[in-house]
Amino acid sequence: CYQMDAKDETLEQICIHLMKGNKIGKEYFKWYAAGVEQEIRVTRLYEYYMMSIDLSYEGKLPKMILMYFAYRSNLDYERLAFLYANILKHKKSYQDIAEEYYPRMEAFVCEQMEKMRMDDNLAYLYRQLIFPKVEDSYYATAYTRLCFLHRIKVNNPRMKNVIVVQEHLKGETVYPLFQGEALFDLPGSRFSVLLEDEEGT
Repeated sequence: CYQMDAKDETLEQICIHLMKGNKIGKEYFKWYAAGVEQEIRVTRLYEYYMMSIDLSYEGKLPKMILMYFAYRSNLDYERLAFLYANILKHKKSYQDIAEEYYPRMEAFVCEQMEKMRMDDNLAYLYRQLIFPKVEDSYYATAYTRLCFLHRIKVNNPRMKNVIVVQEHLKGETVYPLFQGEALFDLPGSRFSVLLEDEEGT
């Protein structure tokens, strides 16, 4: 029977308090990470761990996280992409657990490819899981579309739109920024990109 000492009980209460307030983000991750490390038994602790982790994290994830999400997929697509990319990057360390994930990873990547979604982790997954299959016409067509997908990241919060001007076409196309990012599907490289702020300048 697992016995918590006073330190564990305090950590459990901190995690419960944060989760009741729906606190997620990098600033809270250290508490959820400590809870996972100490094997604190709190419902949805693993979800809050994944919702708060930095998506640029390159290290290995705890085995309990991998085992838990091998049978659950209630994370948003960005968190799942992070999880699956992490598994592939460390597959030699994860061994048998990684093999259990492969069917779900392949189905997930195909779904995201159909929706033309893109971020750093999805780009890695596409290269690892889709590119080797481009001899198949279905994958070749979808992968080609992804190759023309451009992602713009803007750090200035005053900017609201990305304006794309193609050299061979008249006019311009406006793409709204969402959380500082914009995606647009555009073949070729002969185009200019402008930024528009909230005042339209």
